[in-house]
Amino acid sequence: MKRLTISILVLVLMALGLLVSAGTKTSALTSRGPSLTIIFRGLMAFQQDRDTLAVGIVRAPEHEFTVQVLEKSPLGISTYSIPMNVSKSDTWLVEMPAQRSGVTYYQSAVFDRNKGAGDIRDFRWLIDLEGKEFYGRKLAADRRQMEVELRFSSGEFYTKTTTRPLERKLGAKTFEYFGRVAQEIATDVFLEEGDFVLTSQTSGAEIFRLKQKPETTYELVFENAPPPMQHPAMGASHFQFYYGLFPMPKSQWYEFRVMPQGLKFAHPPSTDEIPCMPTCKGCGR
Repeated sequence: MKRLTISILVLVLMALGLLVSAGTKTSALTSRGPSLTIIFRGLMAFQQDRDTLAVGIVRAPEHEFTVQVLEKSPLGISTYSIPMNVSKSDTWLVEMPAQRSGVTYYQSAVFDRNKGAGDIRDFRWLIDLEGKEFYGRKLAADRRQMEVELRFSSGEFYTKTTTRPLERKLGAKTFEYFGRVAQEIATDVFLEEGDFVLTSQTSGAEIFRLKQKPETTYELVFENAPPPMQHPAMGASHFQFYYGLFPMPKSQWYEFRVMPQGLKFAHPPSTDEIPCMPTCKGCGR
């Protein structure tokens, strides 16, 4: 009996040691910061699908879907693009190391878009078309209006940057104050725990892989916007192109414009024009 008790005690101490070791490792990774930040910018729709997050790239005139890598190391900064040599109606499966399983969305305790209150990283700055600020119901999607779809099974997603305060109107109604919205969404990855891999669901072929390098960090940018020489003029909005993906009568379309200058806000806006803003369809909120 005494030997059994000692054996159980040893096993418990070993389990506690493993937990402490794992916690120390996670803490060390977090203190160093992520080795990869994935950034989403432009016309794209986020949607929770069971345990995964799908990011659909919206088809739109004069918009180009690009994937770029920004690599920072002691040798300097380099940028390169990932060739688009796969079907644009494909689903890209994302495999990446995660500190916790499943998809989550960062939220702060306080959030009020109208008052401009809330953590700048709060995911709720992202427009939710099915939420109470918009249609408050499930929206049918025409998937033929999507190019590539990216599918994530893990990661904490957050707002990286926001627009300046906007006004909006519904159909033929007048413009009213709305507030800032997410311009870029991001998630962080620690490559010390494993590679980031992008795979085609259609062919099974590996599209792209990122490995850890000493003293090196990356930004991986998925963008769907007009090419640099064709960016919209000040105040122009391409929000209308979402209604190809979510068809409905034009009287139910929302339109946005930039608020007048001269207003002061807690978090300075990152741009003076309306960018091609990402949206969300439910996203488990």
